[in-house]
Amino acid sequence: MAFYNNRLYCNLVYLETINGKVQTFWDVYQWDPITHDFFQQVGTPRELGGSSSIRTHSSPNIDANSNGEVGIVWQESSQEKTVINVQSPSYPAPGYTYTLPAIQFADSYVLAGYTDGTLKNCTSYRGWLASRDHATSDNPPILFNQCLNPDVAVGASGIISVVYINSYALPLTTPVDAEESLVVRQFRFLDECGPAQLVDSHTWDESKGASIGTPRIAASGNPIHPEDVEVVLDWKDHPCEEGFGLRTYMEIRNFGKSPVNSSTSAFRSAFKTVSMPLVIGTNSLPATEPVVSYYNRTNSGGDFYIVSWTGKDYDLAGTGYGKDIWARSLFKGILLTSVGYSRVNTADKGNQFAPSVAARYMNIQGTDDNPSAHFFFDEFASRVSYKETITFGFGGGGGIYRNMVGNGPIHTEEVKKGNEASPSRRKAVFEAYPNPFSTSVQLNLGLEPGERAQRIVVCDLMGRVVEDIHLPPADALAPTYTWHPKQALAEGTYLLRFTTDKRTQYTTLTKR
Repeated sequence: MAFYNNRLYCNLVYLETINGKVQTFWDVYQWDPITHDFFQQVGTPRELGGSSSIRTHSSPNIDANSNGEVGIVWQESSQEKTVINVQSPSYPAPGYTYTLPAIQFADSYVLAGYTDGTLKNCTSYRGWLASRDHATSDNPPILFNQCLNPDVAVGASGIISVVYINSYALPLTTPVDAEESLVVRQFRFLDECGPAQLVDSHTWDESKGASIGTPRIAASGNPIHPEDVEVVLDWKDHPCEEGFGLRTYMEIRNFGKSPVNSSTSAFRSAFKTVSMPLVIGTNSLPATEPVVSYYNRTNSGGDFYIVSWTGKDYDLAGTGYGKDIWARSLFKGILLTSVGYSRVNTADKGNQFAPSVAARYMNIQGTDDNPSAHFFFDEFASRVSYKETITFGFGGGGGIYRNMVGNGPIHTEEVKKGNEASPSRRKAVFEAYPNPFSTSVQLNLGLEPGERAQRIVVCDLMGRVVEDIHLPPADALAPTYTWHPKQALAEGTYLLRFTTDKRTQYTTLTKR
């Protein structure tokens, strides 16, 4: 969610299968301050990638900055029979051709726009090829190269950073022969239809044969260093150690781009292991599903960030029970070792997993404390849990402490199952008739004994106030109120908010 043109929008991207084809869709909702709800924008959802595409979509992700600028990524894949022409010194022109029965293709695309669903100087929702330079006859794709599992982050100045796994593997070979690396490419979109300006890029090579999972990226909210990003990745290897045999190593790795000085940033060459360290001769504790977010500490210029992940069977001071949500704070790629590990959830049994964390624009006004918001699924309680945590400075070295265990409220939203009944609600008594109406309308207020009516606010669907009606004292108010609009109203739907000293209720009204 982000504001654009002084209105709050919620943007969603998701996959949908239509006529046997999986495509990415972009849906936009606008916040209505009267009903305290979102309504869908006209013309959405929008199909991304082009309706003529035959490739299968996956891994859609979206991000927005505080200016309402949006970046969307998705993956397009296919497995196709391919005919290859070969020319070499021993096979002069025209060479020869051979056919491979199934070659995997996978590219990552990015689209730039705004949270209201519009694009800048462009009407095409095809997207830009983010995983390599624009494919032309002069710059064809590499045949066995795949760009997988993209994610996106939008910086304070509108720079869009895309991260993905680059996998190069010959067909008909085993996965252990694959060569994989982690890639970040940063773009500036002056015109969202292209060409995109490549601002910077970096590649981190990984061990051949290791399994690297799904990267997640976050952009700094610091306008002084708008290109800074942090990336987390779940990594797994199965080395055969002499004297110990086959071992399973799992860890969460952090990569990123940090400030070098007041005006320059650079990608860090090495990764940092965030989860429990590897111990030779033992299997490491499972660590999966990492997420990352900056948090906007005023004193640091926004360079602190937090990594959260799912850890299994962590035995840390007796607090690990099955799957738990764990987190660590970092500063420019440096672990805050004085803080150590923090366990986000407080349940002592069952499994909690699938973490999400947000903090980039979550400032507490007037203080230097900045909260982060954690969501995770609690399998034991069958609910989604939410936890706020606070960071704050302490004397001496100016470090920070993140208290996640025991402090900060936990809010939960029950997950409904099957036909489980909804909680009982008070019967709506604020009604309008006739509805639709033409000139005037009767409003049934349904006041209870001792209840004092206050006002009725009428708004259009854009949230603009049409009329603000201050009601007379309770002893002079009849059970109904007749509303004669003071101005000519256009045909359409209007929202009415009725407020008393005990309740606020809403109804809709149609003008013909």
